[in-house]
Amino acid sequence: MELKPLGLRCGLPVPPVSIGTARLPHDREAAAVLIRGALDAGMRLIDSSRAYDDSELKVALALKNGYRERAVVSAKWSPWAVKVAPSDAPTADCARRRIDEQLARLGVDYVDLYLLWLLNTPEQFRQATSKGGLLDGVLRAQDEGLVRHIGFSSHDTPQNICSYMRESDWCEVVMVSFNLINHHNACVLQQAHVLGIGTLVMNPVGGGKFTQPSRVLDALARKTGVSSAVELAVRYILNTPNTNSMLSGIAKHADIDDGVRCVERGPLDAEQMRLVHDMLDSIDEKARHFCTACGYCMPCPQGVDIPGVMACLERQRFWDLSDSARKKYRRLRGNDAAKCTGCGYCLSKCTQHLPVPDEMNDAYRIFGR
Repeated sequence: MELKPLGLRCGLPVPPVSIGTARLPHDREAAAVLIRGALDAGMRLIDSSRAYDDSELKVALALKNGYRERAVVSAKWSPWAVKVAPSDAPTADCARRRIDEQLARLGVDYVDLYLLWLLNTPEQFRQATSKGGLLDGVLRAQDEGLVRHIGFSSHDTPQNICSYMRESDWCEVVMVSFNLINHHNACVLQQAHVLGIGTLVMNPVGGGKFTQPSRVLDALARKTGVSSAVELAVRYILNTPNTNSMLSGIAKHADIDDGVRCVERGPLDAEQMRLVHDMLDSIDEKARHFCTACGYCMPCPQGVDIPGVMACLERQRFWDLSDSARKKYRRLRGNDAAKCTGCGYCLSKCTQHLPVPDEMNDAYRIFGR
């Protein structure tokens, strides 16, 4: 696969598809063989994390016998993402300790890229970047030669992420979600390009959603002449300006083969992209009159996570992703639609003037308890 710079500030050469380690096989030897297979296929960047079970130890095994020199190793941490110790906090000293531990677990002398992981609110960004905060610990490690390049990941609003990048002359790489269903971060990718910040795309196939049956996505795949919704999703990102590399979680060798094959087939052509945009515009038009997740309806007096329930309905109603919607709904247990009493408190708050209690009843009917 062709290598291109990971943004002007960073410049590390990376391929269009990189290695995600959250879904590696349980067996360490098998996982190491799989990672080496991905590196052999040209998937050069490895995104590692202590939160992904013992993935760092699997990466360490894979990097032996000359493979370290062939890899771009990325690590990440924040106390909001994973607490190694109860006392973990977004401080420089804590970050510095965690970096030492990660280097030891990865079996490397340095990492090529270190991300401040999940800066998801303005308060988390402030804590991480204030004097003596998480960033200072990472910068200290960079001065010591333990970290080559620095960035952050976020699931915050596109507007907030753009603001964080503009405030961060230290930031060389940003990692955000972007895919066919969630293309709201296009402005983040554009802003990053303007600033010279490299972009890593997580969830390019919607966290596995595109592997599930969907009459909407399957029909679009057939119409555009591609083999599957997964291929459609990957090649859609290849068409998207200002994306440097997308992370592909690998669990088996077929995942590597599929990713490489999609890249080899190249971006979608103009007619295929027209069909994709026609579908996206149609769904966006419907969704424009649905929940925007603004949160003005919250907090619900009964404890219902109204935006969360509405997101499940959107996934079901507009994308026909029933399995994914049900899984997401189950994660709301205790704050799901079953708690709605129809009190109507939310009705005057909704900026879309939606019949929220009726929607909660619909969610309860579809997804049950």
